[in-house]
Amino acid sequence: MNALGPNKAELMGLFTYDRKRGVLIWKYHWRKEIFARLVGKVAGTFDNYGYRIVRLNGRAHKIHRIIWFLETGEWSEIDHIDGDPSNNKFSNLRASTKRSNSHNRKRHRLGKLVGATYRPKMKKWQSRIWVNGKSHNLGLFDSELEAHTVYKKELASVEP
Repeated sequence: MNALGPNKAELMGLFTYDRKRGVLIWKYHWRKEIFARLVGKVAGTFDNYGYRIVRLNGRAHKIHRIIWFLETGEWSEIDHIDGDPSNNKFSNLRASTKRSNSHNRKRHRLGKLVGATYRPKMKKWQSRIWVNGKSHNLGLFDSELEAHTVYKKELASVEP
């Protein structure tokens, strides 16, 4: 086990990756009382956001990150190309940054502009950006496009 998660040998001892279905199958479980119940079954449960997760050594791991690690040997931020968090086929996964991954969220792909959030009580559009884990309010605007434009300008100034 390293700082990012289990090593490849440990994971390969626990799971088999079914590439056709995009799922991990339990191969072994360390708790004897549930070993027989889990072996051969799809690993993990769904969290509140639709991601399949599995607990290892008391820590929740997203299945898509484990699959990426098994296929590439790298622990990384992973994006689902089609935006469906339950589609863990390797062909649907790609390495990304946290920022680019958030730009592919379903609401952004449905025509909403990135960096703009409507605030109904104020009847204004708020523009915010996250930099180094901190949220920065860029102001309130009359239109979604204005808020998005300010966001894009700020984004250009902070990205390398």
